[in-house]
Amino acid sequence: MAMRRLGLDLGLAIALAACSAAKPPPPPAPVVGSPAPPIDAAIDAGPTAIEATLARLADLAQRMCQCKDSACANRLADEVGAWGPVTAGSDGGLSEAEAAELAATSQRLTRCTADAMTRPGARP
Repeated sequence: MAMRRLGLDLGLAIALAACSAAKPPPPPAPVVGSPAPPIDAAIDAGPTAIEATLARLADLAQRMCQCKDSACANRLADEVGAWGPVTAGSDGGLSEAEAAELAATSQRLTRCTADAMTRPGARP
């Protein structure tokens, strides 16, 4: 019986030694640098309809102001005429800054159109 007890004690000692010899895995390495910022839908979203309209109008004004002849001005006037009805009535909900930008860009487009159309060779 003593021999059997010694065998159980020895087996238990070996099992405990084996279990205590296995070290737990190290913790994961810390992330170097800052974590990725959360996605901000307001920043990551595309332009709003109003922003797209203002950008398109600014592009048309810029191109009209670069016209050197009446043929260019007439082509852009046709483009503005075709695009204008599509955006008619889309000015609801403009902020004061957007309304001011719209007015200034529209005035610039009108001024550049008049300048280009009064050049020699402009069609009525």
